[in-house]
Amino acid sequence: MSDSRVASLLFRITPDALGALPLTHVTEIMRPLPVVPPSDLDAGVLGLATIRGVSTPVIDAAVLLGRTGRPTRYVTLALGRRQVALAVDDVLGVAHLGRESQGMPAPLLEARLAAVARIDPDLPRVLLTLRLVPRDRWETMRAEAAVR
Repeated sequence: MSDSRVASLLFRITPDALGALPLTHVTEIMRPLPVVPPSDLDAGVLGLATIRGVSTPVIDAAVLLGRTGRPTRYVTLALGRRQVALAVDDVLGVAHLGRESQGMPAPLLEARLAAVARIDPDLPRVLLTLRLVPRDRWETMRAEAAVR
């Protein structure tokens, strides 16, 4: 069976949680911008930020996983003609992940999909591609990259 590889953005969600999203969903990585807090905090929404002139919901990835993080980067995701920013602790790089190294689907995320669907109906589809990368797999990938 062939192992199709997916170009994925690797990022730290919390100090002990590493995530990966296919690059096909990622449009930009940036430092956090000021946000206007929403009137009803829901689904980890930090607020709205103006990104490239567009009012964009900012969602804390750690909160989606039931954790607490310290976001230092926004990863802007394409949702058709719309966008959303995912706040993450750090961006680690890009890797071509095979099926065996893509990690597990993010736990607790499915329980929060109804809430994030209120932000944008396409957002659950994109967030379901979020994978948690096991720390040992990330260490192996870093070692392989250092050898090349």
